[in-house]
Amino acid sequence: MGLGKQMGFGKKGKIHVNTEKPTYYPGEFVNGNVFVDLKEEVECDAVIVQCKGKEKCYWQETRQRTIDDGDGESHTESYEVHFDGSKELYKMKIPLSQGRTSIPAGQWIYPFQFQLPMDLPASFKFKDNQWSHGEDNKIKAKIEYTFKGTVDVNGAFAKDLKGKLDVAILSVPLNTIPIGKMSKTETVMMCCCIPRGEVEMMVEADKGAYYCGETAQMHVQVDNRSSSDIDKMKAKFYRILTLRADGHSTRFKHLMSELHYDGCESGDKLDQHQQLPMSGEFLPVTNSKHITCEYRIEIECAIPWAADVELHIPLGLYEPPRVQWGYQPPSEMVYYPPPPLE
Repeated sequence: MGLGKQMGFGKKGKIHVNTEKPTYYPGEFVNGNVFVDLKEEVECDAVIVQCKGKEKCYWQETRQRTIDDGDGESHTESYEVHFDGSKELYKMKIPLSQGRTSIPAGQWIYPFQFQLPMDLPASFKFKDNQWSHGEDNKIKAKIEYTFKGTVDVNGAFAKDLKGKLDVAILSVPLNTIPIGKMSKTETVMMCCCIPRGEVEMMVEADKGAYYCGETAQMHVQVDNRSSSDIDKMKAKFYRILTLRADGHSTRFKHLMSELHYDGCESGDKLDQHQQLPMSGEFLPVTNSKHITCEYRIEIECAIPWAADVELHIPLGLYEPPRVQWGYQPPSEMVYYPPPPLE
């Protein structure tokens, strides 16, 4: 054997990690496998799988300040303020080798199982340089969960074999979110100070949560008991992202889609079914120490010379189920349980 191999040089194989599902809910049991494909026998200290969860957010804000130039003169300049927050959400290391000091050449499979904590926030990832009317915000926000398998190879200069899998954690099961139904009665104030009577509005969505790309079906009822006409009805779909760091918070509200419908005259009633597509760039619903992402539908009665009568319905938005994820062993490759210890 050459000196290089004695010292641990050379690529000894590959390692992959996979789980039985692409997504999990907090509190669920995770069943997975570490696949080890070795070209030659390796001396090792351990085979482990490590599960980590972390969140990070960053954004910047442009502010103004006045600089004193002396002699009663001053000027205004812009400057950037940076906000940065992070937190470790979860960490677990599971040994899989149990006393083994060497693994022969071949394809080996190491199963693992563990239970996720109940209080994990949903996975999230967003990065953008411009949002909120073109402001230069440089937003970065992520909540990620990683499963990493490792064969700890012996040798002064040996490289451990490592494989990684990102797994998505969802907030709550889609079918457990109650149907969105809200009602409201509000006085119409002409020019902000002259009462013109009341408008009563009730809105009910067909579901409490949707897959991205679906269309929300809404039943809208309006009783216009005011002396003002309602010119039109507006249905708007919003995403609201809130970031928190360094004792400060900021909120970004993004209009995803909007449709207009007929209104009703003074003294009339309206009973109509409205449709609103859940379109736009998908970001999952989540709520953590540093990041909150939520969605809502806003139904508005547009009234001339008066503030709109609005009703807000919170809802969930989910990514369509994945068909394939992670490492899928080729059909011609068969992995076996590790050989018994001698």
